[in-house]
Amino acid sequence: MKVLPCFVMAGLVPAIHFPESVQDDRRFWKMGPRHKAGDDGVLDLEEMKMSNAIFPAIAAAALLIATPALAEQFTVVEHAASDATASVGKAKDNAGDILTFANPVFDAANKKQVGTDNGFCIRTVVGNAYECHWTLMLKDGQITTDGPFHDAGDTTLAVTGGTGKYSGAKGEMVLHARDAKGSEYDFRYTLK
Repeated sequence: MKVLPCFVMAGLVPAIHFPESVQDDRRFWKMGPRHKAGDDGVLDLEEMKMSNAIFPAIAAAALLIATPALAEQFTVVEHAASDATASVGKAKDNAGDILTFANPVFDAANKKQVGTDNGFCIRTVVGNAYECHWTLMLKDGQITTDGPFHDAGDTTLAVTGGTGKYSGAKGEMVLHARDAKGSEYDFRYTLK
C-alpha cells in the first residue's frame, strides 16, 4: 500500500503499515503535529503501524481527492440554416450588429438530428469577432455556451451550465467551421 507523501507530511496519515516483506528500512520524515522534540525526525516501523480499520478509509479519501473527474467529450454538427443578422448601421458589417439563430443539430457523423440550438451573437470587432451566447438542446438536457466567435479559425467558448443530464456542466466547446460558407459547424464539447 502506498500513501501520497503530502498526507504523511500534513499529519493526516500518522503511520503506515507495510506488509512484512517490505518492512526492512522503510522510513518517512516526520512533519507537523506528530513530530516530538528530541526525535531523530524519522518515523520508525513501530511508529508507522496503524489500524487496518482506519487505513482503508484514509486511502479511499485520498483516492477521491487525488483522482480528477473524467471529462465527457462529444461532437455535434450544427446546420446553420436560420442565421440572420440585424444591422445597426448603414454598412454591411457594423459593431453592434446582432446575429440570431435557431438551427438543427446533428450527431458527429452528420447523419441524424439529435437536437437544436438557439442563440445570438453581437458583433464586437468589425470583420473579426462576435461575442455569443447560445443553448444546445438535446434529448437528455441543455448546455449553455458563452464566448467569442471569430470570423476565421477555430474558437473556444466556455460551457457555463446546463439542465437535466448536463445540470451544472462546466468545460469548453471548440467551434469549428466545416466549410468556407459557414453552413455547418462542429461543436466539440469537453465537459468536466
